Amino acid sequence: MDDAMGEALRYMVNLDNLEIRCNLCRRDGFHFYLPKLGARRLRHLSIACSHNENPLLDITRDQLFASFRYVEAFHWWFPLTSPPFSPIGGLTDPDCFPQLNALEYNAEDTPKRLLAMRPIRRLRVANVHSEDHPQLLAALNSSPGCLNHLIFSEFEKFKAIIESESLLFVQLQHIGSIPSFSQSDMASNALNVRPMC
Repeated sequence: MDDAMGEALRYMVNLDNLEIRCNLCRRDGFHFYLPKLGARRLRHLSIACSHNENPLLDITRDQLFASFRYVEAFHWWFPLTSPPFSPIGGLTDPDCFPQLNALEYNAEDTPKRLLAMRPIRRLRVANVHSEDHPQLLAALNSSPGCLNHLIFSEFEKFKAIIESESLLFVQLQHIGSIPSFSQSDMASNALNVRPMC
């Protein structure tokens, strides 16, 4: 199946949006079709894999920069049971995701490096624990962007971050929380917030 996917993707030179939601692979060695991407101006990339610790396993640095040069929105989701790792090489290189302005992730370290070095305006984060607050705030402080959209899974956990560095969030136009379906209160805590300056 990976081979067939790779062959198809090779000829999709005008592909704008690539979303991969993999719940089937139960062992490593999948997602080798990513290096075969033929898209010249891919703008939205979403990778969610329920097993593989590194879906970008076989992609080289040159292929990464060529394929993802125009990506504006990046969604990276991998199993929480996996140890942290770098899904992509060269994150500190300015040629890696230079157009990135929207980021969504469920894990630590690697995405925070992107947050710190790219002009991120839209951010969605899950699983923010109190011990991760200093690193997240450091990344936000270093970011050349100014957040105007912020979504997180639990409002109470993110409230402390917002209160501790309120000046980082003065440009917010939208802030929201999407509670788990297992919670008794199913309503979203989404709020529309007017910029303070």
